[in-house]
Amino acid sequence: MEYKGANLMKGEPVLLQGEFSFYNKNGEIIMHENYIKGWPQIIEDFSYDETGKCKTHNVMDFSKHYDDQLCSFHIKIYANEKLKEEGYYAKNKKGKWKMIKEK
Repeated sequence: MEYKGANLMKGEPVLLQGEFSFYNKNGEIIMHENYIKGWPQIIEDFSYDETGKCKTHNVMDFSKHYDDQLCSFHIKIYANEKLKEEGYYAKNKKGKWKMIKEK
């Protein structure tokens, strides 16, 4: 990965800003991330079968929260280009992090 931005100083954190894409050795996108002031907005991940066809694609939208829970996010899970699940990853009533499906 290449970084083009402000000069870095050892020991000082830098907030991520912008879009980042990662590719596998075949040139296929495996992750796309978008950050604003260090906070993730959208993160997408992809996996492929042996023929190069996209078999899974997950979209995590951190701009959408479940009941205003900090760090919760909306997620869509695709398999073979079809939406399989959709909901929120959030804490349930027992305080455990779980997928909460949309009604």
